[in-house]
Amino acid sequence: MRALEIGHDTNHRTWRFWLPRLLISSVVIASYGMQCAPSNRLPFHAACDRGVCMLAPIPADAAAAPVHAGDHLRFAEQHFATRAALIEENVPRRLTFPLSVHRGTAEVRIAFHAVRADTHGRAAGLTVAAFILLFGLLMLWRGETAATAGLCLFALSIVVGGGVKTIPLAPPWNLVASGLWSLLGGPTAFLGLYVTAAALARPRGRIRRRRGALVAYIGVLILMYLSELRPAWAMLAGQQASGWLTAGAIPIALGAIALVVPLITLIQGYRHGDAESRLRIRWFIASVVLLLPLVATNMLVGSTDAEHDLLRWSQVLLNVAIFTMLSYAALSQRLVAVRFVANRALVFGLLTALLIGTLSLLESLIERSVISKNAGMALDLAVPLLLGISIQRIHRWGEDSVERLIFRREYRDRNAILAFLRDAGFVAHPTTLFERTTEVFASHAGGRSAALYLIANSGYERVAASETARGAPARLPVDDAAMVRLRATLAPLDLSTVSSAQGASGLALPLVIRGRLEGVLVCGAKPEGRYARAEVEFLDKAATGIAACIVALRAELHGRFVTRVAEGALPTDQVVQEARRLVAT
Repeated sequence: MRALEIGHDTNHRTWRFWLPRLLISSVVIASYGMQCAPSNRLPFHAACDRGVCMLAPIPADAAAAPVHAGDHLRFAEQHFATRAALIEENVPRRLTFPLSVHRGTAEVRIAFHAVRADTHGRAAGLTVAAFILLFGLLMLWRGETAATAGLCLFALSIVVGGGVKTIPLAPPWNLVASGLWSLLGGPTAFLGLYVTAAALARPRGRIRRRRGALVAYIGVLILMYLSELRPAWAMLAGQQASGWLTAGAIPIALGAIALVVPLITLIQGYRHGDAESRLRIRWFIASVVLLLPLVATNMLVGSTDAEHDLLRWSQVLLNVAIFTMLSYAALSQRLVAVRFVANRALVFGLLTALLIGTLSLLESLIERSVISKNAGMALDLAVPLLLGISIQRIHRWGEDSVERLIFRREYRDRNAILAFLRDAGFVAHPTTLFERTTEVFASHAGGRSAALYLIANSGYERVAASETARGAPARLPVDDAAMVRLRATLAPLDLSTVSSAQGASGLALPLVIRGRLEGVLVCGAKPEGRYARAEVEFLDKAATGIAACIVALRAELHGRFVTRVAEGALPTDQVVQEARRLVAT
């Protein structure tokens, strides 16, 4: 139902483009594969505070650790490897760790080994990770701006960090993996978010040359990372960290700053940006705002070992919502060189087939359940006749609904051009008609720029151009390659197929008057790809309508001129000047 089109040529890309992306993609995909592998956990619950852990047995894992209710331990009394396993529990199950516990007034020495972690809710987490992976790879391969580079860093760092954390490693490598996960899932992801926000808030996606704000932000991220690691390293050393530090007050405060700074950057860019920039930034602001409840749910889930299905599903839904909004923003606002184009003929064909099948089923049900065997011929004929009469109205309503929903943007642009064509025949001044033509086609033809040329002495003069096409040539030679092709075919021309002064991309629409090329309406290249065949056909008909309006306006002006000359309303010395002005238009 949807076809994928690539909007940029990739033939010029060399190994410098392919090799880094292939390596990064391999690492990221391998990291996702690691997340699919099972992880391990401790065979008991441990609630630690100020260097002391209260232990609670898990009956199903009693064989892995003979822990009793009420047992407690002190970190300073444990072996280094045991401390590392207590801090980061995803260690290999084949390893056995000594444990010194206090049971009542006695000190007991036992041993334990890790057990397989519960897979409850794992499928949902892997689905979210796959969604983030696909989003990151899309930004990696099709992104070409600093904004997409930041989104790529934001997404892929989360996937790689999650994969590293899932690997069961022996101490002290389990702590290294945990620290790497904290680095990738926290500061690195926030840095990618800030790069995206800064690029979107700047004109043309360029980050400001002054790097003071970026350096300060990186400093905040480094402090946040160190504050996250300090309690774990203090416990590893057998020291007692202060209660408020262990509770994570400093990491929470610094994390809030790291999240609010990109949000403020986006809001500032929204306030000072143009209409297009605001539309682009709006979705990213909503995505960043959704990170706030996501971080809150992550903290609640991580604060206890108990299962919270509601919180975990909230995490899944928030992750899906965030990356869905980011994907929509990146695709709809053309941050990546990919677009999805719905095939209109296929959509309407499926709609017709669905409608006919539904009505056939309805007719069959009516015949079986409503019409009895003794019903008269009139009733037998009335049912299919009424259904046949209603199918046209239902089909028309269905097509209109598809136009408004699936092809909403095309529907809006087409109606805007049709409304202009309806009013163009009543414009009284040629200059006004020319300027409005370029404005409407620049806004609704898809190319964001338009220039209008009319035939003049030995060439074609530019009579109007949109604000985005002020750099278009003021004059086209009569034997310009594109103009020669247009005179030969009198059909729309893709400028990428010829060498022309009009540029190497875009669409040239001929203005044909009485079988002769009198001008050309040049629409700029579409940012997301070439014009579809249906678009070209519609724009060609619209250009024909513009040509007809120009002919009608010229005829009216010439008629007025002749009338004024015949009535003697024009002085003799002004007749020639007025005639030349009319010829020029």
